[in-house]
Amino acid sequence: MFKITEGDFKNQTYGDESYLSNWPMLYILENGKQAYIGESNHVKNRMSQHHSSVDKRIFDKVHFIYSSRFNQSVTFDYESKLIQYIVADELYEVRNKNAGMADKEYYGKKEYDEKFKAAGIEYFYTLIDDAVARVMKAEGGFIWACKNYDGDVMSDMVSSAFGSLAMMTSVLVSPQGYYEYEAAHGTVQRHYYKHLKGEETSTNSVATIFAWTGALRKRGELDGNQELMDFADRLEKATIDTIESGKMTKDLALITSIENPTVLNSEQFIKAIAELL
Repeated sequence: MFKITEGDFKNQTYGDESYLSNWPMLYILENGKQAYIGESNHVKNRMSQHHSSVDKRIFDKVHFIYSSRFNQSVTFDYESKLIQYIVADELYEVRNKNAGMADKEYYGKKEYDEKFKAAGIEYFYTLIDDAVARVMKAEGGFIWACKNYDGDVMSDMVSSAFGSLAMMTSVLVSPQGYYEYEAAHGTVQRHYYKHLKGEETSTNSVATIFAWTGALRKRGELDGNQELMDFADRLEKATIDTIESGKMTKDLALITSIENPTVLNSEQFIKAIAELL
């Protein structure tokens, strides 16, 4: 239904397709960090106008979106949708000064909307409380793009639903290629205070262990250190094998299907893993 091509905005090279000069289309100007979304019946002329604008000279690349079924009402509608989608995605800083012509009725709009519906594509923004309620009732089939706090809520909800918050590791990846691995549950405050008093705890350290193995494996990948990657693999396997042998912390013992599990405290659990490493 759609054809997407790329042009060199900086050098004003766009291709020879006839629809670039006489058809309603969408375009996205970008430079890897910022984007501007627009529509035009004559995108080549529009690119020339943009190129003469000081504000637009920050861009070096343009993506054209074409369909033989486009009319200008459709491109107005899709321009607005693209602005909303890219703003919500937060990968680019959107330089548009308005949100386009949103939710305007036009001939054939129902047909275009149905094509998105038939493809199973829907994109919308909602607050965290509504998102959690939707997820609890959903059967999957979606991607949830979370901001930081949203991600905390989501990971806590998912891991708790599966039985133990301490079984989930969080991986943060930046556009610049930086990585951070951490236990999704953060500090187990109640256990920490018991530890300070010298009291015994049975803290599940699986998420913390897998945060370390994930970080060590990534470090090994970046440095070409196969021995470090192998160690991370062995540590993960030893952790899983320890639990499957029936040795686990209290939180897992309460939900396991293994008969007569051995409940270990924090130190005993780590030592049991070390024995298999």
